[in-house]
Amino acid sequence: MAIRDNRIAAESIGINITKYKLIAFTISAMFAGMAGVLYGHNLSSLVAVKFDYNLSILVLVFVVLGGIGSMRGSIIAAVILTALPEAFAWFVQRLQNADLRDPADCDDAGEQQRNHENVYGTLQRLSAS
Repeated sequence: MAIRDNRIAAESIGINITKYKLIAFTISAMFAGMAGVLYGHNLSSLVAVKFDYNLSILVLVFVVLGGIGSMRGSIIAAVILTALPEAFAWFVQRLQNADLRDPADCDDAGEQQRNHENVYGTLQRLSAS
């Protein structure tokens, strides 16, 4: 923390800045390598098309929204920004699968009841999660 905040002050109290920066670089490279291995295993084939400009911007947004100096904030931002599109996709799929016809347009009482249960059941499950 002293190296990050004030390099000159850290040097003046005898902290070997080069050593600790090298250790930090090595540890971050190790984690990046492990993440790359797991990502490659998940994709099952690595292609340059998967690593496009949009992915770079997305990672940058994770860091900026979470806070540049905060590891915890970046992780929370990554989780939220990854889960948000999935939640929207689930919501849209549920709405597409629900029968949203007007009960007055239904032919019989059973069809009206099923329509009512589909719409309100979907809304209930959405509000519960």
